[in-house]
Amino acid sequence: VPVPTINGSASSTNMSLSFPTQAGFKYQLQYKNNLTDASWIALGSPVTGNGAVMIFSDPIATSRRFYSVSIQ
Repeated sequence: VPVPTINGSASSTNMSLSFPTQAGFKYQLQYKNNLTDASWIALGSPVTGNGAVMIFSDPIATSRRFYSVSIQ
């Protein structure tokens, strides 16, 4: 499974994140506030891919966040 590239755009209150999916795989969006944090934190529940681009919204709570997608 190719690792998807996360695209993001910010408004004054939300971060909009999107990435392509493939049918039959589950995707879990995760974040860290600092790259040195010990582990990633799940953002929402896992979603099942359907071949479409998934779009998520994350309220802006800190000055920065790093995002990753886990594929199962």
